[in-house]
Amino acid sequence: MAVEPGEPLSKREIDVLNCVSDGASNKEVAGLLFISENTVKVHLRNIYTKLEVSSRTEAVKVAIQRREIESHLAAQEEAAVQETAVQDVVDRLEEDSDLEEMPPLLSAPTKWTTIPVIIIVLLSMVVIGLFLMQQRREETAVETTAVSPAEIPLTAVPYVDIPIGDTAWTRTRSLPHAKAQMAVAAVGLNLYAIGGIEGTHVNGNVQRFNSNNKTWDRMADKPTAVTHVTAATLFGEIYVPGGQLEGGEITAVVEAYSPVNDAWRPAASLPEPLAGGLTLSDGGYLYYVGGWNGVDYVNTIYLYDAAADSWRPLPPMQIARAYSAGEQMTGKLFIAGGFNGDEALTTCEIFDTVDEVWTFCADLLLPRSDGGGTAVLNKLYIIGGEVVIGSDPAFAEQYDPHSDTWQIVNIPVETKSLAGLHYNGVTHIETTIYTIGGMNEDQLITDTLTYTPIVYRTYIPAASSSNE
Repeated sequence: MAVEPGEPLSKREIDVLNCVSDGASNKEVAGLLFISENTVKVHLRNIYTKLEVSSRTEAVKVAIQRREIESHLAAQEEAAVQETAVQDVVDRLEEDSDLEEMPPLLSAPTKWTTIPVIIIVLLSMVVIGLFLMQQRREETAVETTAVSPAEIPLTAVPYVDIPIGDTAWTRTRSLPHAKAQMAVAAVGLNLYAIGGIEGTHVNGNVQRFNSNNKTWDRMADKPTAVTHVTAATLFGEIYVPGGQLEGGEITAVVEAYSPVNDAWRPAASLPEPLAGGLTLSDGGYLYYVGGWNGVDYVNTIYLYDAAADSWRPLPPMQIARAYSAGEQMTGKLFIAGGFNGDEALTTCEIFDTVDEVWTFCADLLLPRSDGGGTAVLNKLYIIGGEVVIGSDPAFAEQYDPHSDTWQIVNIPVETKSLAGLHYNGVTHIETTIYTIGGMNEDQLITDTLTYTPIVYRTYIPAASSSNE
């Protein structure tokens, strides 16, 4: 969506400019706001256009003049004045406390007037004590019969999917809370949205979507709250490696979730702290591809052996990248797009897990990062993602490994949810693809949309009956 000179700044652009006014670099702004450096660059480009400036200094100056952000120095002065005022009140209170106590306004009660008062107080205490004991008994009874939070659906009202125009897209029940930068995985007929950002904070919340009754349920929280994570399923468990913590630190922690037990357990840590890598599974092993270590974008790939609970490095990719999308198909890993620290990528690479060699595949139609990918019927689908600065993805993409070609997957014009969509989670249940949450431009969203690829079928005409 193009921006015009003179437009007001969005809330996220104001957040970025406030960080810039404090002297933060692009990388520091990205860490503070839990967004990629590419996103920061997009916001700054839009800010320059709206304010009609060409530098960070000019942007801050003009924004202060237009009262779109507050002067940092003015805010400091105001805080200092408030602190002085508070201290004055404290000083006066301390002076008052040194004064002699005032004499009582009433004379002390006599012995015979005190006894009834004592009796009334004692009776009141007995009544209150009996009431509290009864209340505690009721609370205990409730605690012993209450079901766990995971057994209580957050959305129990029946829901029917809503078709989006005359397309293969539908709108299903939205997330209970807007969420982005989370890990998403499917097990059976359920999908799980794990961690990420809700509001302005990183969390370990786990939401389960039941595709049969269209309900979202709250499951056991992930012990380590992280964002910029992906997930994959191995032997019935969902593994979530690495990620970025609330304070901006990158972690190597790996935790595995059992849908059957609704419980988490620790697994062997990554060989190094990484966030924004792509987690994939071939059914026998887990792979963690690329990522960002807090300083550099890497081209590493690590293999996890569940039997040995250990990781080992494999031959690296040819291009360092994080925030890519991909999936395992035909016994190979496909990794497309991503961000290399300077720009969104179009490049696609294939890793042969048997020969452990990398080759290139056809480039994406658009450079993309921060989108999501999944494979259905041996075709890779990538939905969302930030593209060239100043433009939004006008379509999703489909890759056919047999012809080594990418094709356009049209986005319905009836919804704006997919325009500017990034940091969304993508997975599939059977032949239906789900895109969950994410950010639309600079806003967290709750939308859960589905896309069902056209499945070609061969119909055999019925034989004519002998009576005809």
